[in-house]
Amino acid sequence: MFRCEEVSMKIMGRHFYANERLYLTYSGSEVGFFFSGDHLEMDVYSDKMSIMPTLKASMACLVEGDEEPFMRTVLEPGTQRVVVFDRAAYAAKKGVEANSLPEKMALHVIKLSEAAFGALAIEGIFCDDKNQLEALPEKKLKIEYIGDSITCGYGVEGVLEKDEFTTAQENPLKSFSIQSAMRLEADYQLCSWSGIGVISKYIPPEVDEPDTEVLIQEIYPYADLKMQERLKMEPALWEFGSFVPDIIVLNIGTNDASYTREKPDREAHYADTMKKFIGLIHEKNPSAKLVFAYGVMDHTLCPVIAKMIEELKAEGHNYLYYVELPEQNEADGMGTDFHPSAVTQTKTGKIVADFIHEKVLSQLERMEQ
Repeated sequence: MFRCEEVSMKIMGRHFYANERLYLTYSGSEVGFFFSGDHLEMDVYSDKMSIMPTLKASMACLVEGDEEPFMRTVLEPGTQRVVVFDRAAYAAKKGVEANSLPEKMALHVIKLSEAAFGALAIEGIFCDDKNQLEALPEKKLKIEYIGDSITCGYGVEGVLEKDEFTTAQENPLKSFSIQSAMRLEADYQLCSWSGIGVISKYIPPEVDEPDTEVLIQEIYPYADLKMQERLKMEPALWEFGSFVPDIIVLNIGTNDASYTREKPDREAHYADTMKKFIGLIHEKNPSAKLVFAYGVMDHTLCPVIAKMIEELKAEGHNYLYYVELPEQNEADGMGTDFHPSAVTQTKTGKIVADFIHEKVLSQLERMEQ
C-alpha cells in the first residue's frame, strides 16, 4: 500500500491531510494521475452521518476523455476498499481489446457529493509499483467557483416530483461550474454548499426569519470548517496560495432570495453583506478577476446584484464582472427539488464559459500585449 504523500499525483480542489488520510472536501475535489498499470484500488474512509442514510459520500473514477465515469460508488461509513480502475474491465466496457488502450491512462478520482454530507478520505493506494502513477500536468488557466446547490450539481440527475434528493444523484461534473471549466480547459476548485447564502440559508415560504446556521462567508476561509468540526478536528484555514485562481465565479443569492422576498430593507442587507464577502474574496485572491454569474433559479435579486456590482466598480473595484443568467426552462427538464437539469446546467456552463472567454480573457490578453 502507498500513502498519497508517497506517489505522484495532482490534487485539485480543497483538501487537507489528517490521521494519515487525504481528505477531499468540496464537490469536484479530486486526485489525478496517469496510470500505467492494470489494476488500481484505494482504501477510502467516510464517516457516519446522523442524518438520512441516503446522504452519504459518493465518488467516481473518470477516464479523461470520457463523458461518464468508469467507476461510481456511494460509500458506507468506515474504511472500505474500492476498485478504482481495471484495464481489462474498462476495455470490455468500451468493447475493445485491453492491449489497444494507451499505456498511460489519465484517471481522475473525484468526490461527487458535497461537503455538507459524508467525508471522503483516501487512506492508501494499491498497485504493483508507485512508479505506475504520474501526476497529471497543471493547466494554464485556473478558476474557482463559489456557490450553492446549483454549483454542486444538486439533483442534476434526479427528476422533479419523481425523486427525493440523494447524493447518488448529485454530480458536479454536470454542473455549470465544471462544465464551463472544461470548456475553457481550466483547472478548477469549488467552494459550494447546498442551501447556503450570505444572510440566510433557504427558508420555506411559511418562515419569515433568516436561517443563519451556515453562511458562505463563514466557511470560505477554511479547508472544510463544518466537516472538521463534525470530526472533532481543529479547523484548518485553507492555504490560498496553494491554488491561485485567475478567475473566480460567484453564484450566491438564490437561497437569500427565499428570505429577501423583494423587500428593500432585506435586499439592502443582502447587498451590504455581499459587498463585504466580495471584499474578503478579493483579499484572499488579490490577482483574480471575479465574475458574478446569477439568475438560473431566481431573478428577483438580479437588479440588486447588478446595481451592487456597478457601485463597487465606481469605487475602483475594476476586477468585477456581472453576467445575468437565463432562468431555467421547464422544457429542458427539472431536477430534484426544482433544481436545474443536466440540459440547463450544460447551457448555463456554455454561457459562463463564453462570457469569460469574450469579456474577461480577451481583456486580459489585451492588457498583456
